Amino acid sequence: MIILLALIMVLRPDTGITRLKSQPAKNEVIFTPPHIGNIPQFPGGQPALERFIADHAKYPADAVARKAQGTINVAFTVAFNGAITHVYRIGPPVDSSLEKEAIRVIKLMPNWKPYTSFEGEGPVQLNQPFRFTLPKKK
Repeated sequence: MIILLALIMVLRPDTGITRLKSQPAKNEVIFTPPHIGNIPQFPGGQPALERFIADHAKYPADAVARKAQGTINVAFTVAFNGAITHVYRIGPPVDSSLEKEAIRVIKLMPNWKPYTSFEGEGPVQLNQPFRFTLPKKK
């Protein structure tokens, strides 16, 4: 059984990303191959993934104006060749602008190192949460 870590992003409109934190995703068994191999990996590993998201994710201005905030969970597939495919929101809707931004960032990702085992390569679905949080008023 492969249990994947999810990167929790806290995005704020005033300062961009204020915290990056990796934590186990709840009940996320994405792919259970008969023989465990190497899980898909972003080029450069987890630190590079965190930098990529920090560099590309923006808090949408219209969402700030509406005071929209919340967590957007995005599912995507790392194909047999490492390409990112089938990108979509999972879970309850929060805000369409926040959803579009999270999906946009995932679609910008370069090819990953795909899942491999002695049986070959295969597609794997992953989940990436994005937490959008407005600053608290003083």
